[in-house]
Amino acid sequence: MALLFDLLKTDHREVKGIMTVLASQDEPDIDMVQELCEKLKLHMKLEEQYFYPALEEYPETAELAQESYLEHQEAKKLIKAIEKGDLDDTELKVKLEMLNLAVTHHVEEEENNIFRKAKQVLSDEEIEEIGNDISAKKEEAQRV
Repeated sequence: MALLFDLLKTDHREVKGIMTVLASQDEPDIDMVQELCEKLKLHMKLEEQYFYPALEEYPETAELAQESYLEHQEAKKLIKAIEKGDLDDTELKVKLEMLNLAVTHHVEEEENNIFRKAKQVLSDEEIEEIGNDISAKKEEAQRV
């Protein structure tokens, strides 16, 4: 049953680690910035494809799913601005810090509230199926 939440938490930790390193750099490592953006985009895509639609099925979690979509939109806008590549180091650092704040807020909300409520409304089978779907798609994406 824990696969779903373990997968999402692992992504959260990986992204946090990358953001911590980037925040310590005077000139952000562009390869690391790209890795961060790719990890976040895949993570958000999979949550939006598998996790949030399941949450939308239940009145207790539908609003949380909607809020999560909105928070993802904010992160996607920042990622798009970062990936345009026309920022100087200072502008890039500001955008990365904004992304860090947005992602940190989202992760805290997800891990401290959404996961708990998801465990209350989703069946063990649903949780397992969503976890398996996300795991398979992540493996597929890593092979590409």
